[in-house]
Amino acid sequence: MRNFKTTAVISVVVAILFVVAACTPSDTNGVKVTTYSPQDITSKSAMCGGEVVVQGDIALNELGVCWGTSKNPTADGTHLSTSNWQQPFTCKINHLTPGTTYHVRAYVKRGLECYYGNDVTFTTTMGGGGGANVAGTIQGKFSVAMGEQVYFSQGNLQYHPVQQQWRFAEKQWDIIGAENANVSANYNGWIDLMGWGTSGFNNKYPYMTETMSQAYAEEFADISGTNYDWGVYNPISNGGNQAGIWRVLERNEWEYVFFKRQTSSGIRYAKATVNGIYGVILLPDDWNTSYYSLNNVNSNTNSAVYSGNEVSATDWTSKFENHGAVFLPAGGTRVGISTTTYSHGLATDASGWYWSGTMCDGNRAYILYFSNASLLPYREYYIGPAMSVRLVRDVE
Repeated sequence: MRNFKTTAVISVVVAILFVVAACTPSDTNGVKVTTYSPQDITSKSAMCGGEVVVQGDIALNELGVCWGTSKNPTADGTHLSTSNWQQPFTCKINHLTPGTTYHVRAYVKRGLECYYGNDVTFTTTMGGGGGANVAGTIQGKFSVAMGEQVYFSQGNLQYHPVQQQWRFAEKQWDIIGAENANVSANYNGWIDLMGWGTSGFNNKYPYMTETMSQAYAEEFADISGTNYDWGVYNPISNGGNQAGIWRVLERNEWEYVFFKRQTSSGIRYAKATVNGIYGVILLPDDWNTSYYSLNNVNSNTNSAVYSGNEVSATDWTSKFENHGAVFLPAGGTRVGISTTTYSHGLATDASGWYWSGTMCDGNRAYILYFSNASLLPYREYYIGPAMSVRLVRDVE
C-alpha cells in the first residue's frame, strides 16, 4: 500500500496532458478523487485517468479507472488498475467498440472502501485512421486479441543520437548489429537496440548505457500507450512523421499473435533466414499456403532451428512481404556500452530480444525472446539491457 501525505492538488501532468472535467467531487473522509477527460481516443481505445488527493497519513491500496456504457460505472464492473501511483495517473483502456459512448470514473480503494471521481463521458471514433496507407506500414493484418488486429511497421525502430531522429529500418531484415556498441549522445550514426521506455520522454534516451533497472522508465509502470512508448511520443520520419501513430505491443498481444490467434492457413510463424539473416517470420491472418511452403511452422521446440527455411531477398519481396508477412530479425542485445555474447544476424545461434510494453515487476519487463533453440513471447527480463523495438498500428 502507498501512503499519501498531501492536501494540495498536484497540477503538473507527467505522462499525458488532460483537461479536467467540469464537475469535481467534494472530499469524502479526507479522500478526493477527480476524473480527467479522456484523451487520444480512437475507435477501440482511450487514455483515461485522474488524480487523487488525500489529507493526512491515509493508506490506499488500489488506483485505477472503471468504465461502461451506463452512468456511474463501478470498480466491481469493467475496470483497470495501475501500479503507477504518480499523480495525475493514466491508464490506457482497450478493446472498446467503435462509435460508442462510454462513461468513465477514476477510483481509489482504501481497504474495503472505494472512492470515485466524477462521471465523464467520451465517444470512440468510427474507425478508419488511414487504414494501411500510412507510410511504413506492412499491409498484413495480425490478430493480437479477440476482435483486435494490428499492422506492423516495415522494419525495426532505429534512432540517430546526433540528429535526434527516428526511423524504421528500410528492409525488414536490416539490423545494426555490433555497431550498437558505439552508442552515446554524440554518436553520429544509427542504433537499433534501446533500453526500456527510452522514447526520449523525461530524458530517457535510446543511447542510455546504464545497466541498473532503476535508471529507466519512471515508477516501473507499463509503458504501452504512454509517453515512454517510442511510437506514441515520437514522429517516425518514414512512418507518417507524426507522434501518436505507432505503439509497442503488450505482453498478452505478443503471446496472442504467436500462440493463440486463428488464421486461415493454420500457420502463425516459422523460424527462418531471410536474405541470410536469422529471425522469425510472422504470417498474417489471411495467409495462403500457396504463396510459399514453410517447414517447422508454429514450433518453439529445440528442433525448430533457423536452417529449416532459407528465403532469398527476391522471394521475400514477391512471395512474403507482398502478401503482408512480417520478419523479425535476430538483432541481439546490448548491455552497458558493449555488445554481449548474445549473438545476432549471421550467427547460427543468433538471438532476438524484443520489448513489450508490459512491466513484470519493479525490475523486469516481458519480452519476446527467440533463438535457434527456443521461442518465448512472454519471457521476464531485466529492463537494463538494450533490445529491439518493433512498433504496430491498430487496425481501425
